Amino acid sequence: MPGEILLYGGSGAFTIAFILFFLISSQGRDDLKPLYTASLRAGFIFLTLAFLLLVYLFLSDDFSVYYVWLYSSRDMPVFYKIAAVWAGQQGTFLLWTWISSLSLLWLQARKERIVLMVFPVVIFLFFLTILSEPFKLMGQFQHVSGTAVNDGAGLDPELLSPWMALHPPITFIAYAAMTVPFAAAVYFLLGKEDRLPLTRKWAQLSWLFFSLGVGLIGGIWTYEAGWGIWTWDASEAGSLIPWLLLTAGLHQKRKDLQAALFIITFISILFAAFIIRSGLWGSVHAFTETSVNYALEAGIILTTVVFIWLIYRNRNRFDLKLSIDTLALGVMVLIAFIVFSGLFIPVWMKISGNEASVGAEFYNLTSYPFVLLLLILLGVCMFGKRAIRPGIVVGILSIILAFIRPSDAYSLLNPASIFYQQSSALTKAYASLSLLSMIPPVVFAFSAVIWRMRRISGISLVHLGAILVFSSGIVATSFASEYSLVFAVEDIGKTKSLGDYDIKLSKFHVEQNPRGNWVQRATVEVYAEGRSTGSTTVSYIRDKTGNYAPAGIIREINRDIFLTFPGLEPLPDTPPVIPLHARVFPLLNIFWLGDILLSIGIILVIIRDK
Repeated sequence: MPGEILLYGGSGAFTIAFILFFLISSQGRDDLKPLYTASLRAGFIFLTLAFLLLVYLFLSDDFSVYYVWLYSSRDMPVFYKIAAVWAGQQGTFLLWTWISSLSLLWLQARKERIVLMVFPVVIFLFFLTILSEPFKLMGQFQHVSGTAVNDGAGLDPELLSPWMALHPPITFIAYAAMTVPFAAAVYFLLGKEDRLPLTRKWAQLSWLFFSLGVGLIGGIWTYEAGWGIWTWDASEAGSLIPWLLLTAGLHQKRKDLQAALFIITFISILFAAFIIRSGLWGSVHAFTETSVNYALEAGIILTTVVFIWLIYRNRNRFDLKLSIDTLALGVMVLIAFIVFSGLFIPVWMKISGNEASVGAEFYNLTSYPFVLLLLILLGVCMFGKRAIRPGIVVGILSIILAFIRPSDAYSLLNPASIFYQQSSALTKAYASLSLLSMIPPVVFAFSAVIWRMRRISGISLVHLGAILVFSSGIVATSFASEYSLVFAVEDIGKTKSLGDYDIKLSKFHVEQNPRGNWVQRATVEVYAEGRSTGSTTVSYIRDKTGNYAPAGIIREINRDIFLTFPGLEPLPDTPPVIPLHARVFPLLNIFWLGDILLSIGIILVIIRDK
């Protein structure tokens, strides 16, 4: 298969270029430079052709290729056929490798010596791509050998979204951009020259695309797919870890600590990729287990061992001095560790022969006090050292308000939840503390940012966006109202009450889409105090890969009405009924606004940083 030849040719060319560069840098073999440059360019050309070939196979409906058959079909629009290229792990690894190889060309053009540390990363990604077999033929499977394949399985209905088409490439740009800071960090801790300032823009670029890919675009996709705004899905949690660690690294002024944080961030990226592909975690992103997992595990272990060795080698340099900045960075790392532990506990239990799951309640309860502490420290950092005492006062006020709970709705955790009911007395006491405790830290941090925004700057917008995301995210998830309503089939045109709203079922029909799936659609109109707030259509799709219920969303200035329809519900001896589930999320527009401000802010920082 030409694709496999291109992949092997590209990996071979990059390996030769790596060896040649090592000889040039260690032995001064300048006579090898032309051959090194030619090998590097040849590797990139092979890789680019392999990627373009895969795109062509999707566009031409070549279902003799297993990966094309798995994620494409003749009826799919061209846009989604292109998006299907990176819908599975084969395509995402190829995309990740190609984007990472761009950093090699950039470093080579600048004659940077840290390119020596980037080569192993790109070669490793090449190895993962080859293992995933993106060009494997259907005929290589014994049960389909000799059988004509006229159409493909196509994308799952939940993946047929423009947001999902953008989410993987943007996220993998974030992954790939982190390769250069990682290489510079290893180079620095090996005692070589300091190239960390050179890579700052790469780290900022990675942070930008993490914020866009995971926070904004990925968030909108999962929201519209019917799962909610932040469910602590394993993939979401895994992607939050590198974002937190990279945030800490970008704030660190000490180069030894920054280098350490950049390396940990890169390791956590490999860990996030492993989460998505291993099948050990229940995730909407999960793929089946493959031999690629073992290679990823080996990469994580090897990189971690190298990191530990580098830290031990430089142990005398890491003289931590307590300061507000260091404390804030420590809190970010601690939150990242909490998220990691929530992901690791179920796996450890599974390995030991037990079953355990960690839900959103664990993450929300354990991270909440540290998020408040982080907001207070943000305020102190923005105001300056003179704000240490006011920050302490804010902390005391927060503790006092934690014991003032107007109703159960203000509890950190819903007392009616299963997690609360099964918790210990101590956990119940903590979970019963009041969400009013968030008001002083949020107001303090917000005031500090506004005080610093006498002149609009990228840094101020980033911090303002972070405050809006954290505060509105807590409010939207904690104060969301949930309702259920049932219509009989003959109730079409009738109106029923749902909390503070009136819901009218204006239309219901069942149809078969081009994929052959049966789709149930209900059109509803929502009224509040006699006025129309909008209408939406909710669907229930029966697909061969599963059943899907994308959300219908009515957006208001101060809230979202989030409707889902789980399909006709059959009842004994009576006609089936149409159940509707609704959640009302307050202040959700502020959450999205915060994500946008984060992104705009870091773009301004990248442009203005020299």
